Amino acid sequence: PWALLGVLLLGAGSAGGYYWQLQQRLAGLLALGETRLSEGQLLAPAQDNADYYFRQALALDADNAQAADGLQRVLQARIQQYLELAEQRLGEGLLILPEDDSAVHYFRQVLGWEPDNLLAQAGINRVAQRFIEQSEAAYARREYNLALEQIKQGLEAEPDNERLLALYDGHQQRVRSSQAASRPRSTPPAQQNPIKRLLNNLFD
Repeated sequence: PWALLGVLLLGAGSAGGYYWQLQQRLAGLLALGETRLSEGQLLAPAQDNADYYFRQALALDADNAQAADGLQRVLQARIQQYLELAEQRLGEGLLILPEDDSAVHYFRQVLGWEPDNLLAQAGINRVAQRFIEQSEAAYARREYNLALEQIKQGLEAEPDNERLLALYDGHQQRVRSSQAASRPRSTPPAQQNPIKRLLNNLFD
C-alpha cells in the first residue's frame, strides 16, 4: 500500500509540475503578445509578433480568454491601420489602383474582416462618388470615352451603385443627345420676295 501511495503521490507531483510549467509558459506568451501589441508589431516580424504569441497561447489552452481577447485586439488594430491607409490613398487619388495598395483594396480588406464596418462601407461609397464626379466633369468637356471609363471604374469599386448603373445605362443616349445639341442648326432657304419673283417670271 505504501508503495502504491508513493507512486500516486509521485504522479500527482508530476502532474502538478506540468500544470505549473504550462501556466508559466502561458503567462510568458501572453506577456509577449501584449508587449508586441503595444509596440504595434501585429504580424511582423515572423514568430515575434502579437498575433503569433496569442495564437501560441491558444494552442496550449484553447479556452484562454486573454489570448482570444488579444487576437481580437490585434484584429481591431489592423482594421484601424487599414482604414488609415485607405484614407491616405483616397487623398492621393489612388482609388482602385494599384490593386494591392489602393483605397478600395484597404476598405475591402476591412470589410473582409468585419462586413458591417460602417467606415469601410462609407469609404467604398465615397470612392464611387469620386468616379461619378469625374465622369460628370468628363461629360462637360465632351470627353465621352473618358466619362464611360470613369463610370466603369466606379462600378469596379461599388458594383451595385444605383447612380453609376444609371449613368452606364444612359451613356449612349447622353452622348447622342449632347452631340445633337452641339450640331449647328441648318437654316431654311430664304423666301424670295413675291414681287421680285413675279417680275422675274414676266421677263423670263
